[in-house]
Amino acid sequence: MKPLEIDNNILNHYFDPNFKPSIPIPVETEQFDNDDPKMLGYGVIKEIQSLDIDEISFGNLLISTSNAVSDVLKFSDAINDKAKELNKIKFNSAERNSIEYIESLYALGVIETHSKMIQENIQKIGALKLKISNDLDKLRVAVPKALKIIDENIDSNDTNIQTRVQMLQKFYSFQLMRIKTIEQHLEASERTMSNASNFISFTLGNITYSLQPKLIHKEIGEQIEVFNTSVRNKIMQQGENIKKVKNLVKLFYGPATSLIALGVLCAITPAKNLAMLIGCTFWIFACLFIGSLIWDFHKYEEYKDYISGKQKSISHKFIRSSFIVSFFFYLCLDIFFFDLNISSSPAVLFGTGVVMSVIIFVFSRLKFKDKTNSFDDLFFQFDQIEKQYISYRKNKF
Repeated sequence: MKPLEIDNNILNHYFDPNFKPSIPIPVETEQFDNDDPKMLGYGVIKEIQSLDIDEISFGNLLISTSNAVSDVLKFSDAINDKAKELNKIKFNSAERNSIEYIESLYALGVIETHSKMIQENIQKIGALKLKISNDLDKLRVAVPKALKIIDENIDSNDTNIQTRVQMLQKFYSFQLMRIKTIEQHLEASERTMSNASNFISFTLGNITYSLQPKLIHKEIGEQIEVFNTSVRNKIMQQGENIKKVKNLVKLFYGPATSLIALGVLCAITPAKNLAMLIGCTFWIFACLFIGSLIWDFHKYEEYKDYISGKQKSISHKFIRSSFIVSFFFYLCLDIFFFDLNISSSPAVLFGTGVVMSVIIFVFSRLKFKDKTNSFDDLFFQFDQIEKQYISYRKNKF
């Protein structure tokens, strides 16, 4: 079969996500009478199909309108709850004013956007309600015609007639369900229009009036500047503080591992040789200690970057340095203050080092609640407002 070409624009309406399927009315090649066995009830079916009642779209319109009213009411109730999040971080008055301005301005934008859609839907519902009511009256008149044809031909012995009667019975039952559905939608439309109209007339004014005073005598450019230069940095700093604490705790791996090493060294050394071992080790680590201090001095910036979170992984050289410093410190305490009593208890040294290492390991992998996550909505609101403000300034100037 030879492939057929199609018009470039013929399928465009199928690409629309709002596409609605429809059954085309067939081309009439000949006239049929209702009494024709082959097309029994054809006239009634055609009459009912000519009534364009889209109850599904009408029902979806009612649901979307009710949901829009409900969403705005929930959103307005949640505005006051957002103020609790501000108490998690200490903001000064200028920063609080900036946050309050952004939240209030965004809330007004959301509410007015929804209210505009609700107003448009009220008009659509009113127009559709009138049209559907008129078409429903016609449908109520047309459907019983199908029942009359069924009753007149239900006892026929003609196979063709019986086939058409069975089809008409299903068609009739479906139309009865349609009538009930449309009636329910019309009843619901009265309530939806009433609730939506009351919301627009009364509730909307109260909500917007409570937000507008928070915008008076405040210049949006100044509030955006405060948010960008101060509020954002202060919020992000909270997340950085958690990282800093974790990185700082990891620095204690050196002292912990040095305790383990000292415990193992003392455990495998006979008691009579312990003093000589500690003394020799002391001078060895004294030299290493001096070298470590010199190295730390040159790597001070790297150390600060790691603590601040700018550097993701700590240098192995720094771990080695902290190990040397800690080891030398323990030897000094043991020799000059405890008369080698620490070295004589290797089990205590080893156990303490293991416990410290486990605590550091567990703490460094704990998932702490990041306060900045609770401000994701605020950042989103600010970004939306900033984009519109930039666009406004371009168009104005």
